[in-house]
Amino acid sequence: MQVLAEVSFGDPGYLYTSKMVIQTALTLLHERQQIVAAVGATGGVFTVGALFRHSSLVDRLQQAGVKFTVKQQQ
Repeated sequence: MQVLAEVSFGDPGYLYTSKMVIQTALTLLHERQQIVAAVGATGGVFTVGALFRHSSLVDRLQQAGVKFTVKQQQ
């Protein structure tokens, strides 16, 4: 499956970079066990999509003002 998505938010500099870092850190803090169980490993190098696919990160980012729009799905 291929998905074309658009991510939009305000100032990509200090404001939204810090919001994204904080929301990612909170997700790791609160959902670590769930994330480890989902990827099946306790360490290594993972893509963001693989690591956070079963977490609340997207919801957290949306609540912080980041907008995700699916443009096309195949």
